[in-house]
Amino acid sequence: MMANDDRLRLLAFGNPMVDLIRHVSAQYVANLGVAEGQETHLQLTTEQRHAILQDAAADTSVVRVPGGSALNTARVVQAYLPPQTSMFIGAIGDDDGGAMLLSQCEAAGVDMRYVQTYPGLPTSTCLSLVTPTKERTLITQRSAHLCFRLDAPALDACLRAAHILYVVAFTLTSAARFDCVMHLLTNKDPRRHVVCLNISSTGLLDNADVVSRLHTVLPHVQMLSGNRGEVLALGTALGIEAATLETVAAQLLRDFVRAPRAIVVVTNSAAPTRVFTHSQPPLEVPVAVPTDFTLYDTTGAGDAFLGGFFAGLLQKSSLQTCVALGHYCAVQCVQRPGCQLDLTPTEATRFCAGPAPDALYDTFVQRV
Repeated sequence: MMANDDRLRLLAFGNPMVDLIRHVSAQYVANLGVAEGQETHLQLTTEQRHAILQDAAADTSVVRVPGGSALNTARVVQAYLPPQTSMFIGAIGDDDGGAMLLSQCEAAGVDMRYVQTYPGLPTSTCLSLVTPTKERTLITQRSAHLCFRLDAPALDACLRAAHILYVVAFTLTSAARFDCVMHLLTNKDPRRHVVCLNISSTGLLDNADVVSRLHTVLPHVQMLSGNRGEVLALGTALGIEAATLETVAAQLLRDFVRAPRAIVVVTNSAAPTRVFTHSQPPLEVPVAVPTDFTLYDTTGAGDAFLGGFFAGLLQKSSLQTCVALGHYCAVQCVQRPGCQLDLTPTEATRFCAGPAPDALYDTFVQRV
């Protein structure tokens, strides 16, 4: 592990949420009139979502944990690295949910100083309905996170401190947050900063504004990540007429993600993760599943993968090690409620072998 004075740092920009995890029957989900295993924002009215969340709040078995994709990833980074290696920006309300997020994330080591708080608004909430098959159906109540506004001095301070700029596509749903993303991208230093974008959701790609903004953002991106379904859906949204993952990834790298050493990282549940580049055959890394593995639920698995990947990237590990650490974190995550890791000191140092000769970070910031 690098000394604190020399450490690289992550800036994560996303939508902070209070995650509620509720185990229900498949019939309960069917009775809501939504598709099991899907995000439901476009399928339910605000009133319906509110009623479902109120019902969940009355259930004493519901687990309440910090959430939001980018914030989950920042917390996983902190399972491996010194306090305040990861910074987070987003917006919360001045309620119990917001206080819980600040308290637990700061205790985990995340630098939350640039989080914006909006009086009179509730912190956004995401309910994960987990059925016996471990499928999760997400129901969100969107509120304070939508209010994040451009604060150029704060973002400039983040740029001075950070090396990895991680943005989730969820932030592209509003013009104000898109302005913040563009401030980061137009003021980054290519000799220092690595830009990473998570596709986040297939449902987002039905939003014409998001797709339009992706056309602007993608040329800046050096690492694009998503699961197999998300990458294929992105290809469709961008007008790529291709039937296979290989051809979609190749065209993304040729026509959209045009940074010279860009990569596309594609997860696929327990199947091998594939990493595509401009010039090399795809790297395939199998997922190592322990013999005593027990699936609890998949909430936050992709976030945990990226937290592990970034922990490796921040320690100047090789691409192969970054993926392996991502897998390890995802496997740990899905055996617990929500995106939570509980590592022993041995586990926390398992992948910390020091900078590698083929460090992925150095590949990204090579001098032209």
